[in-house]
Amino acid sequence: MILDKYKNLSTKSPKEAADIVGEVEKRNYLAHTIRDIELAILRTQSRHYHIITCTAANSQKSKILFFDNCCEIWLTCDYEEINERDIRLILAHELGHLVFNIDKLKNPEILQKTAGSDEEEIKAWVFAYHLIYKKSVEHQNDTQKKKFIYRNGELKQSLESYLKKHKPEISDAVIKSLSTSAP
Repeated sequence: MILDKYKNLSTKSPKEAADIVGEVEKRNYLAHTIRDIELAILRTQSRHYHIITCTAANSQKSKILFFDNCCEIWLTCDYEEINERDIRLILAHELGHLVFNIDKLKNPEILQKTAGSDEEEIKAWVFAYHLIYKKSVEHQNDTQKKKFIYRNGELKQSLESYLKKHKPEISDAVIKSLSTSAP
């Protein structure tokens, strides 16, 4: 259980405590980006808004749920079987939905009642591509983050493959949009 790792945290050695709080779990990938988006909301709307990442044991697709003071990003139940780069891509996509709805956070009921349009879906996937590309470039020489790095067109191929399998209705539009904006 996730909370068990924090039990008696204050009694651990400095190294043990640092190892515990420094560990990034799959559901917390892109933690720095998440905190940066929270800061953007604080600065633009003068309110604290938390982004919580969770896993859903009974869900076959990822989703984002909006509330008054937070949003929850639910990753699919089979996230343990999905490769780590795809998990980051899916999480980045859900963060894209948040970014493109920041101005609507004052009324989360509206966000809950309306499904994202195809246009928003495409923008969220293109956002995900650019965010993960940026992270790949930033960490290209970091051997510890090697498993997260995409090289020489791998990201576009991976995204295209994922979309054709899981979102075929918008995959061509996303790839077309990337052809005009992708590095």
